[in-house]
Amino acid sequence: GYLLKLIAFVSNEYRVDPDRIYLYGHSNGGFMANRMACDAGEKFAGIASLAGSTYKDLSHCKSKNPIAYLQGHGTADETILFNGAESYPSATEISRNWAERNGCKETSETLQAHSFKFLKKTRETDVLAWTGCKDGADVSLWRMNGVGHVPFLKRKATKLAVDFLLQHKRGS
Repeated sequence: GYLLKLIAFVSNEYRVDPDRIYLYGHSNGGFMANRMACDAGEKFAGIASLAGSTYKDLSHCKSKNPIAYLQGHGTADETILFNGAESYPSATEISRNWAERNGCKETSETLQAHSFKFLKKTRETDVLAWTGCKDGADVSLWRMNGVGHVPFLKRKATKLAVDFLLQHKRGS
């Protein structure tokens, strides 16, 4: 409730495009972004979750609205495991679930994963993308190989995440 009230307050005080409201969270903030997308998905155009997760039972996610989704996660994360745990799903499972919810036509299995270096320690990141989604709500998984819970990202990584979100508009 607090975050929805905060968004309403800011929207009343400033010019806010209601079709371009995004959430971006790391770790617990990533869980929060996922929860907000599940509980109030009609409010958001997209979310980015860095080293976060969501409900283990993905049926708890009630939103039916397509939401652009970016999951960034290190494969060596010992805090929130890339492959999931008893209480939360893997980064790949979350991304596939959002792709399914968003009605994406192209899946990561049919798209070639590509890599680019944007981590300070020059580790490689594989990008898996699901496209052709309803309302243009694409899904992307950044699998940061060998990276732990708090990655040392270059500015380019944050810019790329924000650029991903800004490419999407609610219901477009």
